[in-house]
Amino acid sequence: MKKTFKLIVSSLFLAIVFTSCTQAQTENKVNAAEVDTYLAIKDALVKSDFETTKTLAAKLNGEASEVIKTQATAMAEASDLETQRTAFKSLSDQLLTELEASPIAGKPLYKQYCPMAFENTGAAWVSAQKEVYNPYFGDMMLRCGKMIKELK
Repeated sequence: MKKTFKLIVSSLFLAIVFTSCTQAQTENKVNAAEVDTYLAIKDALVKSDFETTKTLAAKLNGEASEVIKTQATAMAEASDLETQRTAFKSLSDQLLTELEASPIAGKPLYKQYCPMAFENTGAAWVSAQKEVYNPYFGDMMLRCGKMIKELK
């Protein structure tokens, strides 16, 4: 009887641990809706469109996983375009980490990089097209950067 009880308790413990780990992994994955909103934010920054960026960042905050909400909130509450672009760098870094670990099937995405962003420290972003449209400089240096790799 004691062995059966210990076996049941051990099995329940393992089930709880496994479920917790699975939920934690699921919570960190981005979904297609988040990526679509992110791409729209990137396009708004390419156009240096502060208001659209702010609106889209608020939308992303509403649909995002916890890891992405901090950066989306910072972009939505920013008072200028440069602050939005700084938050976009952090958002892009987080999104790239998640997409490189677990890409979205059937959605061709590309990691792009500008070495001149942020006083030559560089910054990466995700794009849906191979052609470079730089969200960190907009019209000033629209094509500055390169496609690093396809995220698959």
